[in-house]
Amino acid sequence: MVKQKNRESYTKKQLLDIYYNKKELCSHIWIENKVDVKMFQAVHARLLELSSDPSIATIVHFNSLGGSLNTGISISNLFKGYAKPLIGVVEINCMSAATGPFLNCDLRIFKPYVFFLIHQASYCLP
Repeated sequence: MVKQKNRESYTKKQLLDIYYNKKELCSHIWIENKVDVKMFQAVHARLLELSSDPSIATIVHFNSLGGSLNTGISISNLFKGYAKPLIGVVEINCMSAATGPFLNCDLRIFKPYVFFLIHQASYCLP
């Protein structure tokens, strides 16, 4: 059995090598469509499932136009507590509330011609 390395012990070069040469050893999560409570529950369940998986890293695929800021922050917090390295890949869109979880990945990769949007948060108080 191979001993799992600490998440912080991976260098960017090692993570790039994993992404480009060892994808078959990685697990995958997709953050698609709206960032909402349903998405949070799906990501949380998948991270729990993968915590006992023998994969060396987790690739998180992003294609989201955003959604709830609070949910984006909650997913970011899940990522911070995850033991394995996270490699974020923007497939098409990563906007608004989806940017927080993406920026909390250990390695961030943009595919060609993607859309990435960061903006000032706005709140509407009752």
